[in-house]
Parts: sequence; structure tokens; C-alpha cells
Amino acid sequence: MAPEAYLRARHAADAILYDGRRRVGVLTPRDWAQANLPLDTGVAGTVESWFARTEVVAESAPGTVITVRLRFLQPQRRTVERYVDGTGFVPAARVVVDDREVSAGEEFVRHERDLTVPLDAARSGPVEAAYDAAGVTELEVLRDATGVVHGRVRRTCRPLSARMEVAAVDTGLVVPMVRLRVVVENVTPGAAADAEPAIAAEHSMVATHCFLALSDGGFVSSLDPPPFAADAVAECTNMHAFPVLAGDGGRDDLVLSAPVLLSDYPHDSPQTYGDELDAAVTEPTVVSPLSR
Repeated sequence: MAPEAYLRARHAADAILYDGRRRVGVLTPRDWAQANLPLDTGVAGTVESWFARTEVVAESAPGTVITVRLRFLQPQRRTVERYVDGTGFVPAARVVVDDREVSAGEEFVRHERDLTVPLDAARSGPVEAAYDAAGVTELEVLRDATGVVHGRVRRTCRPLSARMEVAAVDTGLVVPMVRLRVVVENVTPGAAADAEPAIAAEHSMVATHCFLALSDGGFVSSLDPPPFAADAVAECTNMHAFPVLAGDGGRDDLVLSAPVLLSDYPHDSPQTYGDELDAAVTEPTVVSPLSR
């Protein structure tokens, strides 16, 4: 997959998933979810769960390698304190410094993690990987142009632990093809079964989605499969995510599995898929673009 095509697909995913007002792709900690949420096996990513499952049919040429890029947002709480002479810092809803107003609210930190697996290895059994997003607390002192302190901002995010699994099963078709399965789980231990929902939300993965890229061969459209692969596609089970072809129209080596129902080759038009997410998002973790 050419880097430019992936970057265009990523831009579309950012516009659709990171700028929407509704919460989608929320994966809460597994222990908490199993104790407090009903089991939902539908495709809709608007339903909270602890996992997302993607299945898609792909060609399986010898030596083919699949790269799965997991992307999600980590919630970050922003609290504000005003500085009072003789007292110190006290909680406040907002602080105004010069022409800048800083208020309490929620932000998100972007994360991207890759798992690259030869299809032959995935055929032998599930290949697993674990990823952690550290908990961090940062303080920013708010000073005016003359250097006078007016307050400070405290940003706090809770640690997250994710598990990803990639497996492949031969379809039995004359054309060598496999049914790929990618499962993402939130296995964060920080939210006990009896924890308040607000605590679980702080340990949740938000807007969770994946890109799947092949080094050789191509994916079959899950929306409009060719007749010879229709039965294999019908056997796919997708939960809280759905795969569509992504990148440039006509290409078949990149798939976006998103927690909203999209058409193949989605564009960066968030108004087409839902309202905007009222959130500030920090700069993403830097990783190399998917490429051949």
C-alpha cells in the first residue's frame, strides 16, 4: 500500500471518527463490561462493549503478510485551578489569561499500534499482541504576557491495556483465500466490576478502529463481494466494527474496520456519518506509514 493512499484513508477516518459528536467505538474494561453491560453482538459501534471483532475475506498468496494498525483515543481529563493571592490554587470552571480562556473539560490522546503477521503464521493459530497506554498527569502554569501567574491546568489520563488477536482460516475456495479475523479487547485492570461508570469511562478506549493492509493480494469487498466469494463473506462475523475497502478507489489492499457503517472508499465527510465529537484531540503518536 502506497503511503499516500494510506494517508488519505487515515485522513478520512480521522474526520469521520475523531471529529464526531457521538461516541462510537467505546471499549470499556472487560471485567467491568462483563459485570455491567448486556452482551451485544451487533455491528453497531455506538453500543459500548469490551471488544470489537472484524472478519474479512482476502487473497492468500504465498508469503503474504498482513499489517493491522490499531488506532484509538485515550480519554484525558482537563481540570482548571485559579490562583488566588494569599490562598494559592483553587478549583475553577475556567481561567482567563490575556485573550485566552481555558476551561475544564475532556480531551483525548491519539494512539496507534501495529501488528505485522505472516498469513501462514495466522493460519496456524491466533497471533496475539498486548499494548499499553500509560497513565499521565501533567501541569501547565497559566501566565499572562507579563509573567504573572493566573492559574494552572492539570491534565490526567488513566492507563489503558489493549489486547489484539489476528487469525486466518482457509475458505476452501478454488481461488486461495482466507477469512481474516481481528479481535481488539480492552483488558485494562483499573476498573473493578463494581466501579462507577465514570471510572470505567476514564479507562475506556474511544473511537477504536483498525486498518488492515496486505503486502500482496487483495481484500474482497464485504459490501459487494464477487459471486464466487459471496458465501465466504456471508460466513464472516463482525461485532462492533465493519470492514470496508479504503484508500484510492479501485485498490483492494487496504481495509478500514470502523465502528460505524461506511461505504467502500469512505471520504472525509463527517456530516455524512453523524454529528461531531465535542473534544480536543492531542497530536498522535508518530509511527511509520503503512507501505510495501
